[in-house]
Amino acid sequence: MKKTQYFLPALLLLFSCGGNETQTPESLLETKVATEEELPLKKMTFEEAMADTLSTEHLVEIEGYIQLPTLSTIGDKEQSVSLFGRKNQSNGLSIYTKMPVGSGKNSMKKLPLEYDKSDVKITGNKGETLGLNQRVKLTGKMYYMKSYTKGEPGTTYFTVEKIEKVDDKEFDYSAWKTVKSFSEISKEENRHNEYYIEGTVDVPMFVLTGWEMAIDLKKGGETVTIKIMTGTENNQMEDLKENWTKKDIKIRNFEGKMIKPGQKVRVYGVAALDGLHVERIE
Repeated sequence: MKKTQYFLPALLLLFSCGGNETQTPESLLETKVATEEELPLKKMTFEEAMADTLSTEHLVEIEGYIQLPTLSTIGDKEQSVSLFGRKNQSNGLSIYTKMPVGSGKNSMKKLPLEYDKSDVKITGNKGETLGLNQRVKLTGKMYYMKSYTKGEPGTTYFTVEKIEKVDDKEFDYSAWKTVKSFSEISKEENRHNEYYIEGTVDVPMFVLTGWEMAIDLKKGGETVTIKIMTGTENNQMEDLKENWTKKDIKIRNFEGKMIKPGQKVRVYGVAALDGLHVERIE
């Protein structure tokens, strides 16, 4: 019992050290929570967020475009999505983003086991309904985790607290470079590189459909697969139904004008092993 009697005053002394007011364990917890709530907000561009390697959580505000990754975890409380820097982007640098699942403001409706784009319903801070490929301003906590695989980049994780709709932002593609040969697009060392290529649109007999439409671009005896986002907006291709013919092909360029098979175009996109993932068509 004597040990207890001597230890208790020492413990109280530790709590009161550094000030006149005694701080109990409960007040210490309140101080910690208040500190977390009062994290300074840092506004970042998408490029700044991708370059941020701070491993502790920090409060940030970022603008970008939400897309669903190829493999998306469906949860009751959180939904994983990808945040990209450009409209129609589906490949390349992205931020692993966790959206709150729910039906209220600043949340995303839970996805069914089998879903398509129309099932993605996001409610913004003002109650507005948002979907994929729309520019948003997201506020939340972000941190970076380095990769333990040699040569592989780390991952940026972002937990969303606030969702706001913002106007689209036109991206300047003028600095992008092209390739000497179409074969360079699918090389491992060029994966995630940004290029533009020129050629003639050709639609093969069998077209892989889904969230992207896979068609061909031909030039000088070379052929490369280009993958265009499915949809009815600019720089997209409408989905094909069964027993389609070339008359059913509807591809829109950056001005909304229709592109026909056999027409020469310039496309901008991100290189991957399965072809060039197109963002802009000229």
